[in-house]
Amino acid sequence: MASSPPGSSERSSLLANTTSTSLNQPFMAGYDNGGSPSSPILPADAALPPSIPRTASELEAAEEARLEAVAAQAEIPEAPRAPLTGKGLLALSLATVFGYLCLGVLMYTTLAGMSFLDALYFCVVTLTTVGYGDLSAHKPVTKLFACFYILIGVAMVAAFLSKLVELLLDEQEDLLVNLLTKNRAQAMGAEDPDTAAKVEVGLGVFYFLLLVGVGTTVFMVCGHMSVIDAFYLTVVSSSTVGYGDYFPSSTGTRLFAIFFLPLSTLLLGKIISDYTEMQASKRVKQRQTRLLLATVTAHEYAAMDADNDNRVSLMEFMVHTLIKQEKVTQEDIEQIHTRFTALDKDHNGFVTRDEVGEERDEDGDGFIDADEL
Repeated sequence: MASSPPGSSERSSLLANTTSTSLNQPFMAGYDNGGSPSSPILPADAALPPSIPRTASELEAAEEARLEAVAAQAEIPEAPRAPLTGKGLLALSLATVFGYLCLGVLMYTTLAGMSFLDALYFCVVTLTTVGYGDLSAHKPVTKLFACFYILIGVAMVAAFLSKLVELLLDEQEDLLVNLLTKNRAQAMGAEDPDTAAKVEVGLGVFYFLLLVGVGTTVFMVCGHMSVIDAFYLTVVSSSTVGYGDYFPSSTGTRLFAIFFLPLSTLLLGKIISDYTEMQASKRVKQRQTRLLLATVTAHEYAAMDADNDNRVSLMEFMVHTLIKQEKVTQEDIEQIHTRFTALDKDHNGFVTRDEVGEERDEDGDGFIDADEL
């Protein structure tokens, strides 16, 4: 058996002791016998630069400082604020309308000496553009205020109120469409736009007729009108015609008109708008179908053959048809072609992953960073 070199056993023992002391003792020292995390990581007499942490708490503090420095140097763009939808937009609409009505009531009760109910009724009649003429601004200061109140308020409040009515109807439309379809997945993924438009118009007509019935009944009971006069006042008010020969005169009818006028006028306007949009969309689809099924003439064939190779590819046919149906323009196609050409570095007619990655790696470091995506 070969003998060990002189002194080798002493060196091995010294190395083992040194390793055990430098590795095990520093980390166990802080936790043996109930030690705290602030106990020394390294022996107190270890020769280390002052910048190197010597305790667990110092190490944690150094790591936190490093992370804060990295975060401070990183340019993290602020996430754009999501547009208000649903309940947020509903709350904003209600708050805007309520605030503007409060302003009008305050001014007309102070300047014109109206009662609270008359001032609120007058503001609603003004903002809905019904204008019966039973109440009006007589003083110069109230006339001047009415001018600004109408110019600023009618457009703004009408926009918020129409959005409010639209949100309410959309919820009912979704429920009805889900009932008409077999399951919710079909309603969300394969909903027919024509069916949705018809449902929306149908719901609007239903609620409007319901409002007309309620209005006629209220004017009959509270306004002591005949059926014909009550129905006449309801229709004249809902259409914002407001002749002025009949108007809400009692406390009960004016209180009812405060809620009835905004709902009925905006609902009727939405029905007309939705129906017009549905008919226009229907005509556009009919025209697109007619163009798609039309016979291809020699002139059209020549226009389709963009590369003049005496044959029309699927891509050429699709581009020509989309332009003809006015779904895209020639400028859109040219912009898409320019973008594809910029991505196709080797001009072989294909875009590879490497070419996309090469474009995104703006700083040329060989990696696609988060801000380069």
